[in-house]
Amino acid sequence: MRFLIPLIAAVALVCTGSIRAELPDDEALLKRGGADAVVIIQKARSILASVQVFASREIGEAGSPTASCWALTVIVRHDSEAKEFFNDLYRLGETPEQRLYAIAGLVSVDPMEKKRFTLDDISKFTEMTVHTQFGCISARSTFGAELASLLESSAPYYLFETLPSIYQTVDVARHPEPTK
Repeated sequence: MRFLIPLIAAVALVCTGSIRAELPDDEALLKRGGADAVVIIQKARSILASVQVFASREIGEAGSPTASCWALTVIVRHDSEAKEFFNDLYRLGETPEQRLYAIAGLVSVDPMEKKRFTLDDISKFTEMTVHTQFGCISARSTFGAELASLLESSAPYYLFETLPSIYQTVDVARHPEPTK
């Protein structure tokens, strides 16, 4: 009986909300550094290395935050090797969407990078098809058109002011190719 009363009191405190255990959010973990921050940065790198759609921060009617822009924000703000990662992603990316995120990252880290990406210098990519999602609109565009828009806007549609939790984000999948 003497053990039962403290147990009942502890359960009552938890149930009434008097004791609250708050987990740190992604931003707090990143600012603190250490192993947790490394894991989050690796997750962000993995997301951008496999992205298939070039999407804005929020999509759909609900304005759901996108995982790709979460990843971009994490790397731009918290990865000490961001510029190297984005350069590698631009050079080695398998999709034009990955290259566009790399450019968005490079321009966000160092606005002088804009000068590097002229349409003449990247002519081999300009006509590649890019799958996009901006708000509620899913479309196909060209790398050149998306690059011109990205460089003009300086990437504000791709970085979060306040970083959402990765668990609040959505992945954006390509729509199937039309059948002939």
